[in-house]
Amino acid sequence: MKNSKFLIIIICIVISVILGLAWVRSGDKPAVVQVETKTNQVGIYLQPEDVSANNGEEFVINIIENSNEEPVNAVEARLSFDPTLLQYVSVENSKDFEIVAGTKNDNGVITVSRATVTKKSGNKLVASLKFKPIKSGQAEIKTDGSIIASATSHSDISKYFGLSKVTIK
Repeated sequence: MKNSKFLIIIICIVISVILGLAWVRSGDKPAVVQVETKTNQVGIYLQPEDVSANNGEEFVINIIENSNEEPVNAVEARLSFDPTLLQYVSVENSKDFEIVAGTKNDNGVITVSRATVTKKSGNKLVASLKFKPIKSGQAEIKTDGSIIASATSHSDISKYFGLSKVTIK
């Protein structure tokens, strides 16, 4: 009985911390992002699709989920890029997915995990990632192995995985 009360208290503390962080972040200035996709295919899109940046000049890639009419409550976007050409700098969270479950950068693979208390549908901003070119050339940022979790079927509904091409001068 004591262990179950202790577990409930720990769970309540963890949830409070997560919601508190989301509330604190909500006071930040949000990114202005036009959230549109070129197709109606359910999936993870990257915007812009084509980027031209000078070496050392930071740029932003927006992660967009499109679930059409299907309500969703979680997204895990897995982006891969060439770390010899690009450096991951930071992430800016969105108000659409207010629960930050994690952001992991592992030498050319970034995993952005977000959730929401309120079911969402349509085109929604998941997060915005800032990159810095470190060498001239052509780079790609791909969303492979990403997941969009249906709030009704509790299964992955992703069918499309986006790509951004980066020309580094």
